[in-house]
This record gives sequence, C-alpha cells and structure tokens, in this order.
Amino acid sequence: MLRTTKMYVSYLDSVLRELNNSGTHDKGAAALKEEMLQAELVIPVVGLFSAGKSTLINRFLGRNYLPVGITPETSLATELRYGIGERIEGIKKDGSVVTHNIEEIHKIKDNASEYRYIRVFLNNEKLKAIEPLVIVDMPGFDSPLDLHNQAILNYLAKGVHYIVVVSVEEGEITKSLLRRLYEIKMVGKDFTMVLNKADLRSESEVTEIKDRIKDELRTEFDEDKDVVVTSILEPQVFERVLNSVNPEELFKSVFLERLKINYFETVESLNMMISALKHSEDEIKSAIENMDESIKKIEERKSQVISDIKIRYSNVKVDDIVRTIKMELENSADELVDIIIYSGEKAFMAEVADIIRFNLLNHLGDLLEDISGDIIRDINFELKRIERKIPEIYLGYTWIEKVSDRIRTTFKRFTKAISNRTENARKVAKGASTAFGLMAILTNIIPSIIEAAIFFLPMIISKAFEKIQKSRIRDKLVEDFIPSVEAKLKEQVRLYLNETIEEMVDEISCEYEKQLEQKKRDLKTVEREKREKINEIEKLISAYEQALKNIQELANEVLFREE
Repeated sequence: MLRTTKMYVSYLDSVLRELNNSGTHDKGAAALKEEMLQAELVIPVVGLFSAGKSTLINRFLGRNYLPVGITPETSLATELRYGIGERIEGIKKDGSVVTHNIEEIHKIKDNASEYRYIRVFLNNEKLKAIEPLVIVDMPGFDSPLDLHNQAILNYLAKGVHYIVVVSVEEGEITKSLLRRLYEIKMVGKDFTMVLNKADLRSESEVTEIKDRIKDELRTEFDEDKDVVVTSILEPQVFERVLNSVNPEELFKSVFLERLKINYFETVESLNMMISALKHSEDEIKSAIENMDESIKKIEERKSQVISDIKIRYSNVKVDDIVRTIKMELENSADELVDIIIYSGEKAFMAEVADIIRFNLLNHLGDLLEDISGDIIRDINFELKRIERKIPEIYLGYTWIEKVSDRIRTTFKRFTKAISNRTENARKVAKGASTAFGLMAILTNIIPSIIEAAIFFLPMIISKAFEKIQKSRIRDKLVEDFIPSVEAKLKEQVRLYLNETIEEMVDEISCEYEKQLEQKKRDLKTVEREKREKINEIEKLISAYEQALKNIQELANEVLFREE
C-alpha cells in the first residue's frame, strides 16, 4: 500500500472514530475510505503501432506475455494486473466478461473486434511491486478506427498518467500524436515521454532527436519535459520509465480534493449541530420546514432550468463548435487529399475522426463546464431567497454559497473527465456521469458521423484512382464531404447535448437535495436529543465541540500541512 494511501485511510479512520464517539452521522468518509482501498492508478502506454510499446513491457515483466509484431487489426487495450491465478478476462462490448487461459492471448487478439479491452492477471512480482499502478498496453494510434477511438475515449476517462512512446524511426512528434498529448492535457492529466529503440541510431542522432522532441514539447506546452531514452540493450529500461511516474503524487491528485470537500461538509455539519443545540425546538422545526421548502423548489425549478439552458446553449453554441470543426477540416483538406491518394480509406477516415474528436473534446469540455456553472447559478438564486428565512440556525456563513462552490468544483473536475472511478465511487459523487456524458457524446457521435460521411467516399476515392488532379479531389472534399460532416455534426451534437443538459440539471439538483437532506437529518438528530436528553445539552455541545476540534487538528496535519 502506498504511503499516501495509508495516511489518508488512517485519517478517515480517525474522523469516523470521532464522529462515532460524538454520535454524529458520517458524511461519506466510510465510502471514500473503501474507494481508496480499492483504487487503481491506470497508466496507459500509448504510441504508434510500431513504437515498441509491447516489447518494452515484456522486458519489464521478464517474459514475452504480450504478442509483438501483430497487425493493427488485432491490437487491443490490455490491462496488466497482479494475480496468483493467472488468467485473461475479455470485456465484451455489452460489458460481459469472458475468462480465458493465459495461453489464449493470441486467440483473443485474433478476435479483437469482439472486445472493448482485456485484463491480464499475472503471477508476476514486478506487477505486485508496482501496485496500485496498472499498466495498459494500448492499441497503436494507427489501429483500425473503431478500436482506436474506443480505446482512446475509454482511457481518457480511466487513465491518471500516460507513458507516451515514440520510436527513433519516427524521429518527431507527429500531428496525430500531438493531438493525443493535447487531449491528455485537456482532461487535466500529464504524460511521460519515452524515446524508444535508441539502439537503431547513433548516439549523436538520438541526442538530436531527443532535443528536437523536447523543443517541440516546450513550444506546444510551455514546459520543460524530460524525454526518457530507452534501448533494447537496457534490461531494466521500463523500471526507469516507471520511476519517473510518482504514484504517491498521482494518488494525492485523485483523492486530496475530495478529502477536503468531505472535511468541509463534516465541519459544517458539526458547527450547525452545535448551534442548533443552543436554539429552541421551534426554531429547529422552522429550519427543517424551510429545508423541505427548498427541496420542493428545486424540484419545481428543474423543467424551467432545462428549458432556459437549452435555449441558451443548444443552437448558437453548437453552431459555433461545428463551424470550428468545419474550418479545421477545410484547413486540412490538402493533407486529407494526400492521405486518400497514398494511404487509403481507413487512414483517411481515421484522420477525419481524429480532427473531429480533438475539437469536440476541446470545445465540448469547456461548454459543459459553462452549462454546469449556469445551472448552479439558477438553483443558487432560488435557494438564497429561502436561506434568508432561516438565519437563526447556524448553517455556516453563506452556506448556500459553500454548497454551490463544492458542487461547482466537483462538476468542473468531472466535465474535464475523471480519473479511474469505481461504480461505488459514482454513488458517492453523482456528478460523475457528466464527464462520462462527454465521453458518451464523443463515443456516439463519431461513429455516426463517419457512417454518414462514408457515403461520399467512393466517388472521391474513385477519382483518386483515376489519377485526376489533386485540386479536383480537394474540391469534392470541400463541396460534398465536409458539408455532409457538418450537417450530421449539427444534428448529433445538438441531440446529445440536449440529453446531457437534462442529465446535468437532474444530477446537480440531486446534489443540492442531498446536501439539504443531510442538514435536515442532522437537525432532526438535534431535535430528538433536545427532547430526550434535555439535561445533557451542555454535555452534547461539549462532545460535538471536542469532535470538531480533533477533526480540525487531524485535517491540518494531513490535508493542509503543505498549504
């Protein structure tokens, strides 16, 4: 277990003990602890088909578990986990799991189109030693379109850090790879760059390529990133790559903010209960009634909020995004013509999908963040009118603002995409599906667009084979193909955006309601205690104050010690 995991779990154990001793309800600490104990830090290893990813990983494992030299059509995302009982689990497109013997990996790869990804469990000490890191051997960027998009979108959500492998034979960061790096950054993740197969070039050539890649990264991302040079001559090369990944910091990046949110909710609850004990039963009852009114108002406002947000965003904003994608395709027309002529239909459609996905991820992420902000502001405005009716009971200074800030922070993180989250975690934080909503939009839209656009390909490709002038092929692209993509994009983006808006309004409303229900439950606990323990009020206040003091000291030591 990581040192950070032990520290955070110990902290939550102490918080739960304090809450239990004071008779206070848990605000999600137990569920958060369970999620931490089950957490995996997924590390996708990405690059072009021939970059040498599988060979690097096999050398790390000390045995050729992963097939090398297979065709792009048989490439499949492969998660490597430690397990005493060695086996392969194939996860099919419907979510069902098929178990195979470890020797059957070639058989599964030959039927790659049947699976979303596979999990390989190996009784390997090196995999055990790096837990909770989970290495994923990803399909090459030049794999077939469906496998390529499926894997990229799946692991944009699941991955917490990426190892990007470039071969010296490539010699540079390709445009396709650069888009992947931008996507990684867009969703708030980072990557380690590896320059592989150094044994195929002279030392001076390798140094030149490494410096060129570092310069490209500095230009594009305005940061100095190291490039780890690897060679088949180095037996422990992948250990060196993994050592550049700091699992302690990765775990912290996944859980620290959520621990702080849990802390603030716990402190706010204890403060409210202390204050409530100092007020009359009538005042407490009035506060509970006003919270019921707040919940009712939220439910009543849902339909109007959905309508307002759709009017505000569904047409103009979608048109703006689609117009940007159209311009990007038009600006890439010459390159797309070359791909049609020299690389064929699959490569052409992969490049089109690449451009669409990159721009959708970029602009839709920002748009969903804006939408969640507007939804929160609309609900916030309604609740503030009710908040003024219950000033007698301490709910924390401007408690509606505090709740809104926490929800805003949560949804901002989720709309950018989420790190590896379990089903249990999604129950803890309802906002999770917003980011999955973004991934769902991309997953559903891109195949639909490509399917519609394929209608125009035969006439374009046939012209290419007739070896007519490039300019005429380009005209066909600009006049027929790109407008067809534009029309389908408008239809599909608007459809899925409207569905996502409804889901977001529902989830954000539910989050407010959950917060209000928690406060109601705490107030009802105080109400009962005032009736049943009328002679022990001071003792109860003292117990809550002591729990509050102890939890604050724990948080200062664990959560805020670097601030």
